[in-house]
Amino acid sequence: MGYAMPLQISRGIHTRLYARAFIVAGSKDNRRRFVYVVSDACMESQLVTLRVLARLQVEYGGLYNADNVVLSGTHTHASPAGFLQYVLYSITSLGFVQQSFDALVDGISEAVRFAHEDLAPADVSWASGELQGANINRSPTAYLANPADERAKYAWDVDKDMDILRIKHPATTAAATGVRLATGPANMLGAVAGDNAAGTQDGSLVGQKTTEDDGRGLISWFPVHCTSMNNTNPFVSGDNKGAAAGILEKEWQIRATVDQKRSHTKHEADMGAGSTRHQPGDIVQWSRCRQWLSQLSAWLIGGLKGNPASRLEDRLSLHDQTSADATSGAGVRQGFTAAFAQSSVGDTSPNVLGAYCLDTGEPCVMSSSTCGGRNELCHGRGPAWPDDTASTAIIGQ
Repeated sequence: MGYAMPLQISRGIHTRLYARAFIVAGSKDNRRRFVYVVSDACMESQLVTLRVLARLQVEYGGLYNADNVVLSGTHTHASPAGFLQYVLYSITSLGFVQQSFDALVDGISEAVRFAHEDLAPADVSWASGELQGANINRSPTAYLANPADERAKYAWDVDKDMDILRIKHPATTAAATGVRLATGPANMLGAVAGDNAAGTQDGSLVGQKTTEDDGRGLISWFPVHCTSMNNTNPFVSGDNKGAAAGILEKEWQIRATVDQKRSHTKHEADMGAGSTRHQPGDIVQWSRCRQWLSQLSAWLIGGLKGNPASRLEDRLSLHDQTSADATSGAGVRQGFTAAFAQSSVGDTSPNVLGAYCLDTGEPCVMSSSTCGGRNELCHGRGPAWPDDTASTAIIGQ
């Protein structure tokens, strides 16, 4: 989608695409609500927004409407095209693609529906800081055209601030948010909602807690283009922000499962079973978690060299879904929803090694981003160049 290249046709899936929905409601007036959706898409479209709002109107009356629903895209350049209603954007996709459009509308609508059903009291907190090494300015010469006194106000030639909104179970009831996570249709976009428990293959729930520190989700805003997968990539991908969300959600799920197993172990020890007996199991469990995370990182870094059409859930033994669930589109619950939304993306690039010519390997002409007068040959290099899947994982991490 993002590269506007007619010959860049999908041949499989690198990472699955999701919509992650958050609903915030006032503690005194529960009908005062705000819906924020982050989708693994290049952008949202007016037509998608109108169709989603129409569905919400049918289901909830005027509770969710154009005044309190915001749909956003992560700006991944490796998501399917053809869902925008404007001719210019449909030229390179050779027209409107109903499948792409329906997947977005279905996934976003289901995400909001699950979040609505999971509305519960929560505490929210805010953090902000500077993140180095994850973006550069892709047009540094253009930035230098800004007045010197303006440039002097900033330490960098690109925004490096990351903002995080954290959502957790409340110490005191002050606000309410709906955050749920589930797999959705097996086509281009899965619906995401959430729960305060980790899911298992049989659909049961584990790791359910109501402690003050129990997290439910977060939204992170950081400015970086989702272009770690370049325009030679043939696989559908959430790119670096999709990788960040997947890594964090799986890690949180594993920790919740381990905490629950530790809690069971302590309970048995308190009942006289003896703590020494259970210590090896804890060690083995932590070892398995580290191994699982290592496998996940290896999968993201290794890409799909052996099987371009394979899916993450087919390569690893996950605890939150089965292949049947993913194929049928049935929602499966998971305990933590992490949305990595887009920020002041502008000229930010994840290709931190700079831009080089494909034919010569020499740096591109900086003032024009060209190689021999052609911009098609000028490609950015990520931190693990020439492996774009590895760069995707590194920027995501």
